[in-house]
Amino acid sequence: MRRVSSFFRFVAAACVAGFSSLPAAPAPALADGPELPPGAYAYWRSTKVVSLKGESHVIDLAGENHFVAPAPWFTVSPAGGFALDGTQTEGLRLSAKQPVAPRFTLGIDLCPDVAGTEHQTVFNLYRFCELRYRKSKGELTFNVWQVSSEDRTKDLVSSVTLPLPAERWTRVRATVEGDLARLEIGEAKAARRLPGTWEFLPPAVAGIIGLGGADRIYRGRFDHLFLAVPPAAPAVATP
Repeated sequence: MRRVSSFFRFVAAACVAGFSSLPAAPAPALADGPELPPGAYAYWRSTKVVSLKGESHVIDLAGENHFVAPAPWFTVSPAGGFALDGTQTEGLRLSAKQPVAPRFTLGIDLCPDVAGTEHQTVFNLYRFCELRYRKSKGELTFNVWQVSSEDRTKDLVSSVTLPLPAERWTRVRATVEGDLARLEIGEAKAARRLPGTWEFLPPAVAGIIGLGGADRIYRGRFDHLFLAVPPAAPAVATP
């Protein structure tokens, strides 16, 4: 009986050793670029970066808002995507203001780092909308700003939240469609009614990548960032 149990202990140990020597599963690969919706006016991806005079110029493939990557905290990762290391003291402000409207779409692929801070602003369109990641809960929130219809001095913030895992690539799409905000993360979807007014929404606002205040610094990777304002439907002629 002792010989049998010793034999099984030997087999179990061999199996454990065999499994432990197997290579770790590779991290999920970055997906191909998304299908851009009608009205996309900006689109950046990490494979379209041009080195010029020692600087990395990120090309806007849908428009003219090219920008220079401020190394060392903003780089192109060898593993794919743009990488922010979490040491930035200011966000990357896009050189031009970005068009916004009550019909709007924002898309991005995200791969947050587990070593980042608790609350992280991934991308912010000033006083219009933002994507904010919360590390401890592993979730992403789409925040939308409006003005109260009853009290025009009061800001309203509506939020839509879905799970977003760290250390893996996930495709995100956030949309505003009149009085409705939608968030899609992978196959998951959520929506929230917007109670305010768009009456005082400016036609364009500043766009900032990777920071939403000193305590909301994004650490991780992103790619395939696009912005779109769908064209207005053609007017129907009255008989």
